[in-house]
Formats: sequence, structure tokens, C-alpha cells
Amino acid sequence: MRRRSANSGRMGRSASGAMPASRISPSVLASARASPGLPTSGCSLPSSPVPAQACTTRAQSASMASSPTGTRRRAARTCDATAAAAPSSEKRCQPKVARRRALRAIQRTRTLPIASRSDIRRPVGYSPGRMEVSNPDRLVFPEIGRTKGDVVAYYERIAPRAFPHVAGRPVSIRRYPKGLAAAGFFQKNVPDHYPPSIERFPVPRSRAASKKHPTKKDQEFTVYPVLGEPAHLAYLANQGAIEIHVPTSVAADLFHPDRIVIDLDPPPGSFARVRRAAAIVRDALAAHGLASVPVATGSKGYHVVAPIRPSVASDTVAATVQKFAALLASRHGEELTIVFRVALRRERVFVDWLRNTPIATVVAPYSLRARPRAPVATPLDWAEIETTDPDAFTIADVDRLLDRADPLAALASAPSDAARFVAEVDAAFESAGLVFETFDRFRS
Repeated sequence: MRRRSANSGRMGRSASGAMPASRISPSVLASARASPGLPTSGCSLPSSPVPAQACTTRAQSASMASSPTGTRRRAARTCDATAAAAPSSEKRCQPKVARRRALRAIQRTRTLPIASRSDIRRPVGYSPGRMEVSNPDRLVFPEIGRTKGDVVAYYERIAPRAFPHVAGRPVSIRRYPKGLAAAGFFQKNVPDHYPPSIERFPVPRSRAASKKHPTKKDQEFTVYPVLGEPAHLAYLANQGAIEIHVPTSVAADLFHPDRIVIDLDPPPGSFARVRRAAAIVRDALAAHGLASVPVATGSKGYHVVAPIRPSVASDTVAATVQKFAALLASRHGEELTIVFRVALRRERVFVDWLRNTPIATVVAPYSLRARPRAPVATPLDWAEIETTDPDAFTIADVDRLLDRADPLAALASAPSDAARFVAEVDAAFESAGLVFETFDRFRS
């Protein structure tokens, strides 16, 4: 973000800047929805298309209209902020090739082999409420002597507390089949051998994701698991999973998030800076009507999580949270930054808004972390944050975790109004004279 110049309406970056690989282009999905007769099984599309993340100012649009041909071509890829919601503007911003690609991706969900559950192989040793652990003595956390059997047992015990935070959401898992002594990997697609009680949720892959993570097959969709019962957490642990990650929305309403997550990534050293950053974020959210809870991530920092009513489209929420982060960085420039590259952050805390983009994920509360001491992501009360480090709770604290209250679950029962947050942040951003820029991880 930068401040708007008095004699120039140009933005610092073009609207074609790269987005995170996991993001599904809203224009692609909106173009698919606009075509009659297409199924939307698996991926529920937004009821109304949302504009592209970066929009020109009115002054920029006017200057482009009288500029040379090359500039006009660039302008054709950008939506005017005041006209983005209009059908004609929407059509102008969606290339035909992207539209055709979206149609093919959505149509393929009609013929997914998972539509029938009779051919899904039931894994050996699994039945609802009972599971045989494979290789229970394998060391998963060598530094503390914890085995795979310990990991499965942890998820069996913590499941009643953890399940409400993952139920109904597309799940990504971080697997370490040989423990931390060997490399791990993220897994999104459901293997054929998962039990039929784990739902399958197909989502069209973005073009960027297909390029970055090519598959052996010409696969234009990712089929996520959706857990249907608490015992599924232990089942995933038996498959070598350590970490559980979920998006900020449920599968049934994928493009209307029910949580806002601000991920605070501190510089090395004391936790004092990130604690101060969490308090700044809490107070700023509260000023716009959002109550929040801190989550000790089990890693280096904290998440500040605000449950919201799922009434605002995900792209609107993501853009607003990016503006919110920019406002905080402009007001607290010595303490906070939105600079993506670590080398340029200096001693400031990175206010990461990217967890709120569509299909982006965040570590689930009560998930173990793949770190030597087996820490646990744990919701806290605000009164605890000054004395509780981000990695304070570990696999050994399961009794303490079960005895504690869950402040995030309690707050989620009374979510805040996201519409007010969007309106007030937009107004504050405009008043501050900042210019909204599309995120490019290679230039930010």
C-alpha cells in the first residue's frame, strides 16, 4: 500500500499481479456461474460476482481512456471501482478463455468417480468409534520421544474440543509418514482408501495452482476431505497427519467466510513485540465492531480471530482485511508492516492478511504443530496473552486443554457483523489517502 499522490491517480502495481497459488479466481468462478445449466456440486459459487481485488481510481480510468493503445489494453484488464458491480463491467473484466476454462472445470465435477460411495475401499482396521493404529511405536517427535501411537491418542482425546473448529470445512493436512526425522508434505486431495464417512468436496483449481503444482493427470479440481465425525481426526493421525489446516469458511458456503484471521508473524527474539501487535489488532477490530480471540499458534506468533456472520463475499472480506492491515501499518509504522519479504521487515511484526483469501487455510485450533516439542495451537483469553507464549501448550497438556474453556467456540456462538467492518474500513482507507494494490509476493 502507498498513499495516493495529489497529482496522479496511478496505482503502484498492475491488477495482474500474482496472487497466492491456492486462490481460486473469483472472475473465473463468476463466469462459470453466469452460464445456465451448469452443475455447482461441491463448490457453491457466490450469489453475486465480486470485483477483482485491485481496482483503478476514477482519475486513472479517465486518463486511460485518452492514453495510447498499449495503456488501454492494460486498462481492459482492470475493473473501475465504481462500475465493478455492474453486469457490463463484469463482462468486460472476464476474458473468454478464462470463462471457457471455468466451464470445463465445473463440468468435470459432474463426472467425479467419488459420486458413488459403493466403490470406495474401506481401510483395514477402521470402523466408526474403533481403529487399529499402524506402526504405533514409530517415533514421530524424536526430541521428546513421542510416537505415532501418542499422536493418534492425542487426537482421539482432543477430538470433542477440536472437531467444532474443523467440522464441515475442507481440510488440508500436513503429513509426516516417517515422523519429523524425514520430510513432510501438505496433502489436499482425498485418497481412494479414505472411509466413505469422510465427505468428498471438489473445488476447481486455479490456473496458477495448476502451473505451480502440476498433477500426473490433467486434473482441474482438488477434492478435499470434509470430516463428518470427531473420530476422523484420529483417523487422519493414523495416516501420518500431524497438522490440520482449514479455510475460514465451511464447504456448504465456501465463498462467505465465518471468521476473519489476522496472522501476526514476529521477528526473531522476544515475544513482547507480537504481544503488543496482538493488542493493537484487537483494539482496531473492536473499534469496527468485531470481537476477537487470540490463538497461540504453536509456532512463533499469534492469530487474532474474529468470528463473523457469513453474510459478506470472501473476496470482499479479503480485500477489506488487506486494507485493514495497511491502515494498521500506516498508523504503527515502527511496530507493524505488511511487507512480505522477511529481509525488508526489520524488527517489525508482519500483519498477514492472506489467510482470508478464498481457499487459503489456517492451522486449526487444537491441531498439533510439526515442531520438535509437539506444540498445540490453542485459543486463549486476552488476559492470558501476556503470560502465555505462542508455543506454551504441547501434546503433554491434553488434560489441561480439556479442562480449559474454549473462548473461540464461545465467541463463535455470537458472531459479529462483517458488513459494518467492511463499510467502516473502506471509509477509513479512503480517508487515509491510501491506494489499494494487488498483492504480488515477488514484489511486496
